[in-house]
Amino acid sequence: MSINKRMIINLTVGVLVLAVLGGVYFWATGWQPDKSGEQPLENDPILLFDVGSDDISQVLINNENAEFVIKRTDNEKSDWSLENYQGIEFSQTKIQNLIENLSRISANRKIESDGKNAADFGIELNKNAVTIRTVNGDESTFVLGGRPTQDSDFYLMKIGDAGIYTVPAYKAEAILKTPNDLRENVLATIDTGSIQSLKIERSGKNIMEICYSKDADDGTYKASLYLMTYPYNEVVNKQSFETLVAAFAGVEAVQFVSDNPSDASKYGLNKGYRVQFDESGQKHTMIFGDTDEYGNVYAMYGDKQFIFTMAPDIKKAITDINPFDYIIKFAHIYALDNVSSVTVNYKGKTYTLAVQRDTNDEKKTKYRINDRSVNEKNFKKLYQSVIGLTFTDVLQNQAAGKEVCAISFDLLDGGTQTARYYECDERNVILKRHDGKKYIMLKKHLGEMIKTLEEEVK
Repeated sequence: MSINKRMIINLTVGVLVLAVLGGVYFWATGWQPDKSGEQPLENDPILLFDVGSDDISQVLINNENAEFVIKRTDNEKSDWSLENYQGIEFSQTKIQNLIENLSRISANRKIESDGKNAADFGIELNKNAVTIRTVNGDESTFVLGGRPTQDSDFYLMKIGDAGIYTVPAYKAEAILKTPNDLRENVLATIDTGSIQSLKIERSGKNIMEICYSKDADDGTYKASLYLMTYPYNEVVNKQSFETLVAAFAGVEAVQFVSDNPSDASKYGLNKGYRVQFDESGQKHTMIFGDTDEYGNVYAMYGDKQFIFTMAPDIKKAITDINPFDYIIKFAHIYALDNVSSVTVNYKGKTYTLAVQRDTNDEKKTKYRINDRSVNEKNFKKLYQSVIGLTFTDVLQNQAAGKEVCAISFDLLDGGTQTARYYECDERNVILKRHDGKKYIMLKKHLGEMIKTLEEEVK
């Protein structure tokens, strides 16, 4: 075949190809299908109801667990109330979220156009329904059905529309709400740093009482302190106290159990714990009873006439509470600024720590042990060993033997306070403080203090 003839054939084929491509392009860009009567694609939402939330006046919910009416409060568009639920505090935020959820209802799919088979989809006209009324008197009712699987959408039917649709679970959950779901769960918030007093009882018997004293005097120094007034008259360990009250910072309900209960004893509240707070003049009372199957604690708060559950941690904070764990266990802790001298008599030996102050020049203050001068740093180390003695338990029935040690503090105000130690057993000694209180102390603690003094004297 000649070159000219071959070129003519190639040119003719090229023109035909261009013509075909041009036709395809024109068909793709110029021709559009007739979409009239076409069903939405599966991923296109099908709008069933759409009004502004401000246009809704009432919502009537009737499901398997509850039947109630939410209505807009007169002259207050942003406030809502539940009919026949006086005396119960509902969360305006939760109700408003529910109203917003129901103000627009879209379906994911349309399953059937004929509602005759509604029962096959779990749809019953008088079960799991919501009626939404608008301010202009319009009314729309939706009936919720079942769901094919746990993770799938719910079936839904709108009264007046024969179609059966599927809606997302969060829309279905709005129809399945109960009044308890709309209640305010946070019943109180307590500023634990402002607590003035705390009292804990169990089965009507007092366990522990603590109060705050702005200018307390425990015989050692004056400061802002928490004092235990029962069962011990002692200064409270601030860190332990703050850890305890931190559990009561918020009164929050996990679940509401019973309103206006006629018998709270079946929840163990009659023999449980009662905790009373005074928060800067505001009184708080909490009662804790048994636990439910999830470990949550049955509780009541203040004058609210309903029973609810709280998280397990609240009961753990006070179960088997030991007041002894909350007191400072120093045998005698006197601020050095209030002391002129300390005398330790131990088995016939005497050790005297004395401070000779110069009121005009603090730098000229002299420190002595017995008749020998000692530098300030070493003196304070010795003093700390004396006031650092701690007891380990309250004296029960142990008999006191002979006196083995006496420690006397001469105070700047002219007073003298003496603690005495007596033999108890091979492990312990008995401490009798200046206020007459008696405790148990490990013998080795006393021995270590004496050893520190003896080594400095040598």
